[in-house]
Amino acid sequence: MARPDAGPDGYAIDIVNTGEVRWEPDGDSFDVVGTVAAVGDASVYIGWATMGGMRGVPLDPGEYARVPVRIEESAWAKLAPGEHELHALLVPLRVKSEPLRIGVAPQTIRVAQMSNRSRDSGRRLRAMADDLRRQRAIQDAVPRLADIVAAIDGTTAEEDAVSAIEELLGVDSVAAEAVFAASVSDLHPSSAERRRERIAHTERSLERESSGDVRHTGEA
Repeated sequence: MARPDAGPDGYAIDIVNTGEVRWEPDGDSFDVVGTVAAVGDASVYIGWATMGGMRGVPLDPGEYARVPVRIEESAWAKLAPGEHELHALLVPLRVKSEPLRIGVAPQTIRVAQMSNRSRDSGRRLRAMADDLRRQRAIQDAVPRLADIVAAIDGTTAEEDAVSAIEELLGVDSVAAEAVFAASVSDLHPSSAERRRERIAHTERSLERESSGDVRHTGEA
């Protein structure tokens, strides 16, 4: 019999001391990650990027600690409604749980898919905003080439040159690095029109993406 759908953040496992002596954590956390797969799938892989979770606590024989299972929303977004198996791994001790059969509701999948779209949109927005800052910085640097050359004269390390450009132009490190890495062609007046077109295109794309992101966020 399948457990009812508890949503992406609603599952937990019990870490039980089945031994005959008290278990003491040796700097171990109770970090539990998991994934959801088809029933009977023998090729399940559970990955993790960082360690976290609640701090491990001593357990006497027979005692247990109930710990939430961290499952990436992308795992839910790929599923179809119906029965699946939840697999969990206690990361520090490399202990796997027995598969737990669960029911996954359409609403859980829809929420996960919307969250993925929002996260992907956020990454695109940040990338476009960074590119816009870089292109504007290069555009603004063209009439100040002599000042830039004077500012970095005498620096021997790249980070020192970038810092000098950052201070001179009043830009952040992303924009200063773009100016430092720009080619002669990028800084030549012949590239001005092409750069203006690129900036205008990025501004329009950023505006469209931002408007779309607001609409998605407001969906019921």
